[in-house]
Amino acid sequence: MKDTIFERQNDDEVLDLLYSQRVSYDHAEIFNRIGWTMTLLLLFLAVGKLFVPFLEHSSGIVEIIVAVGIFAVDYKTKMLITWGAETKGLIDNILFGFPIQNKEKLIEYAIKIKNKNKEDYKLQTTHKGDDIIRGVRDWYTEYSSDDHYKVILNCQKENVWWNVKLVSYYKKIVISFIGISVLLVASFISYLAIKIDFAWSLIILGSTIFIRSIEQMIAITIYTKAMEHASAKIELIEADSNNLNLESLLSLQKDIEENRKSGFLVPSWVHYMYSKHLHKEKKEINERMVG
Repeated sequence: MKDTIFERQNDDEVLDLLYSQRVSYDHAEIFNRIGWTMTLLLLFLAVGKLFVPFLEHSSGIVEIIVAVGIFAVDYKTKMLITWGAETKGLIDNILFGFPIQNKEKLIEYAIKIKNKNKEDYKLQTTHKGDDIIRGVRDWYTEYSSDDHYKVILNCQKENVWWNVKLVSYYKKIVISFIGISVLLVASFISYLAIKIDFAWSLIILGSTIFIRSIEQMIAITIYTKAMEHASAKIELIEADSNNLNLESLLSLQKDIEENRKSGFLVPSWVHYMYSKHLHKEKKEINERMVG
C-alpha cells in the first residue's frame, strides 16, 4: 500500500508550495550570480586602473558603491534561501504529519507566485525531477513500507543524501577554481619581469577568484559538518528500532531545516548537471531496500 506521503505530495496545496520554493531558490541563484558579476566588476575596476588613465586617479567611490552593492545582494540571496528553506520545511511538515506553525504567509506567497506564473507553474507541476523538463512532481522517491515512521525517515535520508551528493560535486568544482587561481598567481611570478601591468592583472584576477572560492569552501565545510551530524542521527535511529519514534524524527527534521537556512546555495547549474542521474540512482536504491 502506498504511503500517504506519496499520495499527498502531488496534491495542489503541496505542488503550490513545491513550485514556490523552487522559484525562491531560482531567484536566490539569480542574485548569487549578480553577486559574482559585481565581484568581477570590482576586479575589472582594479585591473582597469592599470590601463585606463582616468581610472588610475579615481577616488575609489565606485569601488565602495559596488562593494556595498555586493553586501546587499548577498543579504538578499540569503533571505531568499531562508524563505525557500521555510517553504521546504512546511512541505515536509504537511507530508510527514508534523506540527505546523505560521504557514499562512508561505501559502499566501505560493498562491501569489502560482497566479503570477501560470504557464511555468503548469509546466513545473506536470513534470518530475528526472524528466527533460525538471519539474516538482513526485518530489520524494517512492519507498515501500507499512511503517509510516520508516517512510518519513527514508524521506529525511533522501534530503540528506541529495545534499551530500550535490555538495560533493560542487566541492570538486570549487577546488578546480582554487587551482586556476593559484595558477594565475603563479603566472604573475613568471611574467613579472616581462610586463608589470600584465602581471598585476593576473594576480588581481587570481586573488579575486581565490577569495570567492575560499569563501565557498568554508561554507561547504560548515554545511558538510552539519550534514554529517544529521547522518549520524540517521545511523543512530537505524541502529535500534526503538529509536525510530516521533521524537527522534522531529529532532532530525530540526537539523535538516536549520541546515537549509544556513545561507549556503549549490548553484542551479550543478543541480541541472547531476539531478537526472541522481534521481535514477535514488530510485534504484529505494527499489532494492526492504521496508
